[in-house]
Amino acid sequence: MSMKGFTLIELLAVLALLAVVAVIAVTNGMSILNSSKSSLSDTQEDTIIDAAKNYQATEGIENGYISVDDLATKGYLDSSELTDPETKDEMTGGVCIKHITEEEGQKVDKYNFKYAEKEANC
Repeated sequence: MSMKGFTLIELLAVLALLAVVAVIAVTNGMSILNSSKSSLSDTQEDTIIDAAKNYQATEGIENGYISVDDLATKGYLDSSELTDPETKDEMTGGVCIKHITEEEGQKVDKYNFKYAEKEANC
């Protein structure tokens, strides 16, 4: 009598191979997801900084801190479109504005804009 089918060892080998493929797929998927969240966060920070640059150019601020809420209230930014990719909450924080007049012994006239979670981080 001939028996057709797979042995238990063959079935276990196939299951082990499928498990390895699944682990690789999930790992790659998670790294892609984390990369896209980081990229979104950077893009949103750039949007906030651009709004702060427009605010600074219009209002003439030399040094200081402008919050996301203030930028939204004054019409420079629609903060409802900006959400933290990790928590899904609206982004908070703001931009530190610093007027630089000297750099490496040379006179310059430029501004440094940096996103910060709190004014104390300026």
